[in-house]
Amino acid sequence: MTATHTAPAAAIEVAQLHPDALDIGENVRDSVDLAQTPDFVESIRENGVLEAISAVRTADGTIVVRDGQRRTLR
Repeated sequence: MTATHTAPAAAIEVAQLHPDALDIGENVRDSVDLAQTPDFVESIRENGVLEAISAVRTADGTIVVRDGQRRTLR
């Protein structure tokens, strides 16, 4: 008989945070100019953020955005 061991799943935290409380992590974009994407900004204004922002909490407690840079900066 072969024993199978699986690592425990990492805890997932869901939180509503003010965008100013977040640090923006490295991104594929060199810079973000929201004035260049008025349709994107208007969509968030009208519909809210439809896809959650993904972030990680570092050892010092800082929350760093990994996916959702423009949604955070909106």
